[in-house]
Amino acid sequence: MTTIIRRESKYANLVRDCIKQLGHATHADIMQYYTDRYIQVSATTIHRITQRLVDDGEIALAPKTKNGDKRFDANMKPHDHFCCTRCDCLIDITCPAPCRKILQDQLCNCVLDGSLTVCGECQECSCCRKEEYADE
Repeated sequence: MTTIIRRESKYANLVRDCIKQLGHATHADIMQYYTDRYIQVSATTIHRITQRLVDDGEIALAPKTKNGDKRFDANMKPHDHFCCTRCDCLIDITCPAPCRKILQDQLCNCVLDGSLTVCGECQECSCCRKEEYADE
């Protein structure tokens, strides 16, 4: 039996904490997290740590941002996502089995494998849009 030796460092612990607190985070989010705590760290270090944490199964890759940036997920359980098309926020959701079945039926019984990403406008952006229309 092989034992995985997890390398610990204060930076790796901060990255774990950041992603746990935010739920989803990009490299830029993680850098900002460090900066807010007056901690000096290079972008290369952040990239190496996140790659190692993904490889070790401690964090997961989430759907990319609108700009194509990698986004990391603290939730390791199987789940789906809602992505706001306006502000790019990402929210964990669970698409019920009957909904997946309906989608599979519409896709000529193709098998859905993995997570789904549903896109639309989040509540906050939807409320802002209603306020914008009311001001016109």
